[in-house]
Amino acid sequence: MGFFNKLFTDNDEITVEVEEFNTPKPTYNENDKLTLYSISGEIVAELMPDTRVSIVPSSDKKQSTILAQFADGTTTTIMSCDMPEESSGRTELQKMMDAFISDIARARRNGSEGIRIPINEYELYAYIRNRPEIEVDLDKLEEMINAHQKSSILTDFVNDLQTNKRVDIYVATNNIYNVEAARILRNSYEKFSNIHFFDIDASYDVNIFWNNPTIVDNIRHAPDAVNVGIGVEGDKPPHTLSITNDLEDSVIAKAAFVTNHPMNVREEMLNAQYSSHAVGIMEIAKKRTMSKEVARKVMRELAIDEAKYRHSDSAIKQYVDAVNHASFTEGHMRRIRAPFNDLNLALNLCPDEKGGVLIEVGYEEIVFYGPERAAKALKDLHAWTDISPNLAGQKTDKDSYRMHEKQASEITGKIIFIDEMSEVLQKNLGKSISAAYKNVKNLAEHFNSIGMDAEMQIRMLHEVPELAEDNYRKSIENIIREVLTKESPFLNFGEIFSKKRTKS
Repeated sequence: MGFFNKLFTDNDEITVEVEEFNTPKPTYNENDKLTLYSISGEIVAELMPDTRVSIVPSSDKKQSTILAQFADGTTTTIMSCDMPEESSGRTELQKMMDAFISDIARARRNGSEGIRIPINEYELYAYIRNRPEIEVDLDKLEEMINAHQKSSILTDFVNDLQTNKRVDIYVATNNIYNVEAARILRNSYEKFSNIHFFDIDASYDVNIFWNNPTIVDNIRHAPDAVNVGIGVEGDKPPHTLSITNDLEDSVIAKAAFVTNHPMNVREEMLNAQYSSHAVGIMEIAKKRTMSKEVARKVMRELAIDEAKYRHSDSAIKQYVDAVNHASFTEGHMRRIRAPFNDLNLALNLCPDEKGGVLIEVGYEEIVFYGPERAAKALKDLHAWTDISPNLAGQKTDKDSYRMHEKQASEITGKIIFIDEMSEVLQKNLGKSISAAYKNVKNLAEHFNSIGMDAEMQIRMLHEVPELAEDNYRKSIENIIREVLTKESPFLNFGEIFSKKRTKS
């Protein structure tokens, strides 16, 4: 690996890059090269890993040229600059060329496909003027953050932040997750005067894009700053790191990762709320050994806090009241008669995914939230709309919404029965026979209480994986009949059959 020595000293001493090649030249493919483009998009040079980049002064010291020397001995001029007469001007040129070469080396090291470069002193000055002070590959850094993968790129970025290099952070304040992520960053960087925060306000259903006039104007006045966006969408300008919510993580978790910040309970729960709503919050509460009462209180508070970005306090209260007064379907599924359509708010308030939730908005729409298999069955068997793996929706009216409700209730009840019977049979392994019998009995009685009679339960046994063997399934069937019907199939136990006598 080569290194760059000082190009000029006060005595005009000139040195160039030193590189040694002591090993045989390997074979490279097209993906290994770094393409250098002019500002107009023309290819200046294509550098392979064994291409040497050197600063070469002219013999009369009136020019300084950056050359690419290839393995076959050929060379290509990357950039040529006239040499200033004054020593201060030569020193300035030296620093600019060093920075430019450093960018090429960094791009090669990071495996970049290409980089736009200056080709003369005028473009070099403009390049340096618009060059971000933080030199890491922000696209690769973004990939590392999204994957929660520690790397030298993240370390370089954090180190640069701490060396007074300018960073402008734009926050789309249109949801609670962006605001909380920005708070983590603000707390971490509050002592750094080089880091500036800009809140870009918008309502919940309006996204903030990088072409926002405030952002564009600010970038024009500070072209050397690195731009960081929290919740800012769309095509990015150069030198930009974009941190947005995705299917895996909220921006809260990503901001905590960047700053090495241990998330507190509220932040953990908000991150869980983003990805899996109330169910996720209750899982965090369980890990934190919080009581159910406290967990539900926090769950409700966070649901309200999240909804404040799109509804008035009175509208939220109306919705919360509807959830608190939810009824149940025949299949013991929670039914919410919602005053308006806000799926997020409903899911943030309902932790019971296992039993399923039906959200009904007037006589116009009905949404099912529950086990993925139940949602899929509604989509496949009854053509409900696919919203997500756990969600299915259906447009309805006054005449048909009860039919749709029954479809969801029946399918969910059956699937939950199959899953819970499987779970009971697995848990029964190794238990005493009296405990095992009681577990099956309790399950049969529970589903009978919510409308699934003995015959319906028995039919569903054929779909329980653990009951593939006929005799085993027959035993469970007989327990259900024993518990739920008047005639027990076990009454014949102990019956003695006499041998038939044959006439002599």
